[in-house]
Amino acid sequence: MRKKVVGNYVVNSRTMALVPVLQGDMKTKIYEKGNEVKFSEYSPIQIMRLSCLERGASLEGRFESIRYRLGVKQKVPVPIDLFADIYGIPLLSPRNVENVWLFLNHVEKAEIVVAGRQASILFPDGQLLVVNTTKYIIDQQIAKASKCKLLFKEHELELMRYGLM
Repeated sequence: MRKKVVGNYVVNSRTMALVPVLQGDMKTKIYEKGNEVKFSEYSPIQIMRLSCLERGASLEGRFESIRYRLGVKQKVPVPIDLFADIYGIPLLSPRNVENVWLFLNHVEKAEIVVAGRQASILFPDGQLLVVNTTKYIIDQQIAKASKCKLLFKEHELELMRYGLM
């Protein structure tokens, strides 16, 4: 497994998880597809903010849109890039410094193993991530993000039907 330090990091199709690091200079451990781990001096929420801004919207605007369209009030999933199907899934409140972000396109294919109040996420490339939450919460969050993705795909199809895309 290669480890590398990055400055500004933008979530992309290879990003599987953003995990807070609560000690030292590095603030986030980034799991990427291909058995790659990177570290950033920016917190997961800062990375999420930058990733949304790079794609034309604020993180707060994304939260507001999903709250409005889905009626979700807590642990709101974030559509980061609609065209690349990148959806962020918070396991805790996004403002909680211990929140881990998963990404729908990778966690849908992951195997989740329960061990009490912890869950182990085995990504398709063999990387293992242990999180302090239950499989039930992970499943609920995946369901919210999947509903969010479906909503935007339906909207995209509607726009295409009317020749607006």
